[in-house]
Amino acid sequence: MVSALCLMLSACGGGGSGSSGSSSNENGSGTSATQTPASGTTATSITTTPVTQVSSKDVSGTASQGASLTGKAYLKDAKGVEVSTDIGVNGTFKFAVDSLTAPYMLKAGNLYSFAPASGIANINPFTDLAAKIASNVTDLSTVYSNSAGTLATQLQTLQSKIQATVDDLNSKISQVYQKYGLTTTDQKNFMTGTITIGQGLDALFDTFKVTVASDGGISMKTISSGVTIFTAKNSGNGTMTIISESFSSNLPGTLAGSTASGSGSTPSSTSGSGSGSSSGGTSGSGSGSSSGGTSASGSGSSGSGTPTTTSGSITIVW
Repeated sequence: MVSALCLMLSACGGGGSGSSGSSSNENGSGTSATQTPASGTTATSITTTPVTQVSSKDVSGTASQGASLTGKAYLKDAKGVEVSTDIGVNGTFKFAVDSLTAPYMLKAGNLYSFAPASGIANINPFTDLAAKIASNVTDLSTVYSNSAGTLATQLQTLQSKIQATVDDLNSKISQVYQKYGLTTTDQKNFMTGTITIGQGLDALFDTFKVTVASDGGISMKTISSGVTIFTAKNSGNGTMTIISESFSSNLPGTLAGSTASGSGSTPSSTSGSGSGSSSGGTSGSGSGSSSGGTSASGSGSSGSGTPTTTSGSITIVW
């Protein structure tokens, strides 16, 4: 009986008090925990190691060519793995690339682009032109469709040249940017800048068409009239050589595709308001506005006879 009772007391907590303490939480924040020792022993402090949280990696951008593209956008990594995503509102898209290998080639419709790593990578006529010049090809589908090993080599070549190509292209068409007020770095950054449909660069894409012929010849023409703005050739080293240009004489006064509204001033756009009265007692008013337009105001003249009245508002669309 006594032996049995001793055994029961030992099982029920004999040997000193138990240990207690706090442990690290699931989100990885480090916490300290202290175990309460048995009687007669020294306390030991235990510090847990934080769990590193891996953030999601994305490649995102805007697919446009004077209007937002629709349908699917595609991305292929250096190992030939291809993923797709829906193009959303205003041409936006996003790829999760956590499990993929940089660099990446992108496409939407018949336009291509390039991303050296996660981040922003737009798809538009200028990204397509830059990728063709940097790759020294006239058809980027041949690059995109290559096997993994060949594709990886070509993407590395593209990565080594793309920034110099972009800088060269922007320099060669600087007069176009200046003509239409695209002066800041972001406004000219067709690869990774902010693209707003119907404005800035996207309006430029709606005004001009860039073509790369099978013989490597490059041309830029106005879409509305087909007037040639410049002709060039791929130099083969990631830059293009201008053959002829008419920047000073053939650039349209305004960009196509952009809708003007509000107040302000831009070249060749006007808005005005006026009022007039007549002996017939009927008055008329009209107003118009354009974004960036010069404004004018005046007063109408009075006279006898049957008055003519006008009222309404004007929205100017380039």
